[in-house]
Amino acid sequence: MSQTERLIKEGVSVLTGAYQSSAVFSATQTAERFKTPFVVSCGIADRITERGFNYTFRVEGTSSMLTNSFFSFLKTLGEMSGKPVHNLGVFYEDTLFGQEMSNTQKQMAKEFGYKIVADITYPSQNPDVTSYVSKLISTKPDFVIMTSYLNDAILITRTLYEMNLVPMGFLGTGGFGEPNFIQEAGELSENLFISSMWSHRLKLSGVSEVNSEFKQRHGFDMTGFGAICYSTIFAIKDALERAGSIDKDKIRSAVAETDIKVGEKGNILHHGIKFDEKGQNMLASDLTGQIQGGKFIPIWPAEYSPGKPLWPFPGWKK
Repeated sequence: MSQTERLIKEGVSVLTGAYQSSAVFSATQTAERFKTPFVVSCGIADRITERGFNYTFRVEGTSSMLTNSFFSFLKTLGEMSGKPVHNLGVFYEDTLFGQEMSNTQKQMAKEFGYKIVADITYPSQNPDVTSYVSKLISTKPDFVIMTSYLNDAILITRTLYEMNLVPMGFLGTGGFGEPNFIQEAGELSENLFISSMWSHRLKLSGVSEVNSEFKQRHGFDMTGFGAICYSTIFAIKDALERAGSIDKDKIRSAVAETDIKVGEKGNILHHGIKFDEKGQNMLASDLTGQIQGGKFIPIWPAEYSPGKPLWPFPGWKK
């Protein structure tokens, strides 16, 4: 909050960020008080755009929107394979991110007809999650949804392997989608479904070109977090050009009128950018991928994805 106020007092006319939902929640509160447009990139907690603010906008989807996209995929996968999921285990860390995501997952599961057999929260950055995984195993879930930041995601995956939990599948959100997760978890990451914002392997015009330039500069592929920030900056650029001013209210009006389609004006996401009355991008949707051959391969939505899902999970030894 103090850093947001500092930037505004230094003359900033529009803000963007951040990574953690809790940081976004506080920063946008300050921006609203100073009537300064804040175009959120990452930070998916539903409450960020549920407070009646006039100066907060978000390009990424809410946890509800993203979870709905995944459950649509999971239901379709079950129907097409003849091997449907009936019950779920929900495993999540205890910060705002984990709480918001798990609440949404449990609510959405009921709407899609899934039974929650495990609802397990653990302290973030806990050095040992054995007891929590043991509780999860005792419930015998068909499918496990995990919400964690990177270090926890690596630890949990290793613990699942050591304790040999083999459901029909796993979904990891948050830190599971970071490149370092695959590097650190190694072959243990194979066949996990990952909820992500984006992939440089998407079948979309301009994506490979942008990623190639990024990789040439920085030495690694652009991440989903990078892509959402990249497209957010271009949405701000578009609004500034239409506003023709650095007046905050003119910028705010221009942002509210944003309507950018897939592949337009620097948008490299698999969805367009158009804000509703709450400031939420109503076109946002999740990208589901699976780690195959040590790479994150997009598999849903099918029209933009080069890969096909491996289902069900074959087991850690395989």
